[in-house]
Amino acid sequence: MLLNKTIKAVLLCGITMTLCACATTGNSGPSAKTLPTSENGVNEQNIALVAEAGLTPRQRMSKSIQQLELGNADVASVELNEYLLSTPDSSRARQLLKQINTPANDFYPPEFFVVELAFGQSISTLAQHYLGNALEFYALAKYNGIENPSRINTGSKIKIPLTANARSVREKDAQLAQKKQQGTEPQQAAVATDIVASKEEPQTTSVEDDSSEVLAENVPESPATIKAKLADANRAGDFAQSVSLLGILTSQNTEFDASTRLLASEALVGRADMIKANQASTAAQLYTQAADFMQQNGDDISAFDYFSLAYATDASNSEAQQKMMELQQQIVSKYHREASIAFRQQRIEEAIKKWDIVLHVDPSNTDVSAYRSQAVELQQRLKALNP
Repeated sequence: MLLNKTIKAVLLCGITMTLCACATTGNSGPSAKTLPTSENGVNEQNIALVAEAGLTPRQRMSKSIQQLELGNADVASVELNEYLLSTPDSSRARQLLKQINTPANDFYPPEFFVVELAFGQSISTLAQHYLGNALEFYALAKYNGIENPSRINTGSKIKIPLTANARSVREKDAQLAQKKQQGTEPQQAAVATDIVASKEEPQTTSVEDDSSEVLAENVPESPATIKAKLADANRAGDFAQSVSLLGILTSQNTEFDASTRLLASEALVGRADMIKANQASTAAQLYTQAADFMQQNGDDISAFDYFSLAYATDASNSEAQQKMMELQQQIVSKYHREASIAFRQQRIEEAIKKWDIVLHVDPSNTDVSAYRSQAVELQQRLKALNP
């Protein structure tokens, strides 16, 4: 027994030292190189940057955006140019390169107004709201002299260039704020309002028409009654009716609890599954709204899955893509950290499960895959010692 405990301690110590060494040197895994890096993560040695080999076009685009979020424009530029070799017609890649290569004062007009970054907002959400494109986050960051777009604190003053779109949004926001003060506008926007923003051509029997008709009826039923009907419609698979009922709930300025958000997510996903073959853009918006509800419930894994499904359904849905990538980074960071702690505390099974979550949202993460393999190997050895 004493020998078994000694071997177990040695095995744990060996792999734990590997994990600790990676954390202290800044390596991301067993195969990472310990090259000196600058503050923004770019290699300080005077060598030519080259695109990472073996990436799919989608992975390369994701890496490019991630690097821009960190302020690493040189790395992103190399990856975007490589991406264009395989996808030469990509307007997104060319637009991102234009943001990198164009001075901020030439990209946007000099006139601007200032907003304060609220809790939960980011430079990309501001770009989406005021400029109509979340992927303009890098140009907006340059406009504000922000070197690392991923590091902006709540309360920061952000200059919004006065483009035609920003001017229109600002006027609408002012009108909405005035109506709210007068008590004539619901505080919570209806689900149907978000869906109407789809760029897709309207089709018959669409979600938009269904929701609008029900909202117009102004059925005098209590939120509890409508919620019960929503649950029944979900169970019956009548998701068109479910989304209509959801529209009524939101139009009544109803405060959603966790169970209602879960029902709402089920309704939106069910309806999206039904229409995505013919109405991809609208379906992607429904998936995105479902993801938002799940994220509010604290279920980040389901939220990530729905954001991913939205982006897979409609690759032009930049909002879903941006939220998917932001959530991916949060999940990877959180669960890798927790897995490493669990491993060092000899909770091997828990560490493996947490690394499984990381690999679920980031299957190509070779470093985490290596850590998990080491943990599984250790688990098997320990079982052999204690049959």
